[in-house]
Amino acid sequence: MSAQLGAFYMAEAENGDDATELRLIASYGYKKRKSVSNSFKAGEGLVGQALLERIPILVDTAPQDYVKITSGLGEGEAVNLIVLPVIFEDQVLAVIELGSFRKFSETHLTFLEQLMETIGVVLNTLIANMRTEELLEQSQSLTQELQSQSEELQARQEELSKSNKDLEDQAKSLKASEEMLQQQQEELQQTNEERQAKAADAQSQTRDVEIKTLR
Repeated sequence: MSAQLGAFYMAEAENGDDATELRLIASYGYKKRKSVSNSFKAGEGLVGQALLERIPILVDTAPQDYVKITSGLGEGEAVNLIVLPVIFEDQVLAVIELGSFRKFSETHLTFLEQLMETIGVVLNTLIANMRTEELLEQSQSLTQELQSQSEELQARQEELSKSNKDLEDQAKSLKASEEMLQQQQEELQQTNEERQAKAADAQSQTRDVEIKTLR
């Protein structure tokens, strides 16, 4: 392509909205400048316009000081610029911008047009793979979380089972104590009845002795 400048803008949904924003994620021979944004919304600049119109935008003769191509030995002004949307199934996935000292030929333009289709297929595959990996990581994370919750629940159930067993043991001990107390009460009652009976016999015998004495 004989291009000395290149920038790759990736399409991203902004803050989870349907609106798409292009962000600079890679470049070739590009020197960042404070006055030039690294992100574009639809219709903003030529990059945003390519996103909006979904067609290549060619600048045959760039104005002076529009963009400079620099090296360690010097710098010069780019003559030709082209902004190309990368489309897959009617969706803009990215935008590529190229700059060159020389004008792009018809062969270059035809090649780029065909290349964008190939890049769209490859980029869509990469995005799908990344989403698959992300979903897999989320699935693994959820599985680990569920396993942790299951282990915690099992530990709580074991603790509850132990507490129930302790309560059952306490209930049995209490019941045994109640039965022992009841038995002691019955024995005490029986002893009292025997004592009362003996006391009654003693009283009867005393009365008999008194009667005999009086006679």
